[in-house]
Amino acid sequence: MSDYTDSYIGAALDPATAPHLHKAVIKYIRSFRLRFDTIVCRGTSGLLVAPIVAQKMHKELIVVRKSDGNHSGKLLEGFKKARNFIIIDDFICTGNTVNAMLEAMHQNQPMAKCVAIVGWRASGDCDFKWTSNDKQRTQEIPRYSVWPNDDCTDFTYAPAMVVRKPKPEPAPVPMTPATEAEKYFHKAAAVPVQGTLAIS
Repeated sequence: MSDYTDSYIGAALDPATAPHLHKAVIKYIRSFRLRFDTIVCRGTSGLLVAPIVAQKMHKELIVVRKSDGNHSGKLLEGFKKARNFIIIDDFICTGNTVNAMLEAMHQNQPMAKCVAIVGWRASGDCDFKWTSNDKQRTQEIPRYSVWPNDDCTDFTYAPAMVVRKPKPEPAPVPMTPATEAEKYFHKAAAVPVQGTLAIS
């Protein structure tokens, strides 16, 4: 039984499985040959994955803060000059989180374009239809899911068992019978020599 929560977020919190999750996400993103300079994320599920993926892929990072008055006065933290960005999110609910990220980017960095949404815990692959609040931008954004099914049976972050062959015992070194001289010196070394100290 794992010592970590059994929810989907446990894979990103457990130090035994998190590196496999990050590798899987990076491999998945690279497989689509997307051209982007920035990764955008928000919330716990985004921050558990996106910053590490951004560092390993040498990409910029933008964190979208919640605008509920309880957080930083800045809605966006991080890179200020994104051109093409992807969103990394769990994407398991209504899509409101993704809408909020797209709206924040539209309002603060209107020249930046979202080229993909990558769900590290989502189902299905389909375009995400988004229209900004001011109706100035409408976009169908490709959406990709690392997990192919709702039940996640086809994908696991559990590290594969590594079977290590036991190292063979070193072969014994053949010893020749001790000579009379070797026997003598061995005996002399084993018995301490006591002498008398002459004091004049």
